[in-house]
Amino acid sequence: MNAHAGLLWYADALGRLAASGVSIYARQTLFGGSYGLLDNSTYMPTPGYWVALLHKRLLGTVVLNTTLGPGASPALPAGVSVYAH
Repeated sequence: MNAHAGLLWYADALGRLAASGVSIYARQTLFGGSYGLLDNSTYMPTPGYWVALLHKRLLGTVVLNTTLGPGASPALPAGVSVYAH
């Protein structure tokens, strides 16, 4: 999986889990494979690392209850999630 596409999945997973009351979410691996938080050859942080860091420092685990009713403007496409921290 592309690291940048993976960061969108990871950011959404962090939001969904925090909204469900989960306070800790562990990645599959820190180093190696396609999902590592560190690059296999340079040991530099991957986009997923930065998402985890920003989520921890800026958003945290407290998620407000958000809802968008049928008449919400602008209307969101199906499958779009909204989180308020």
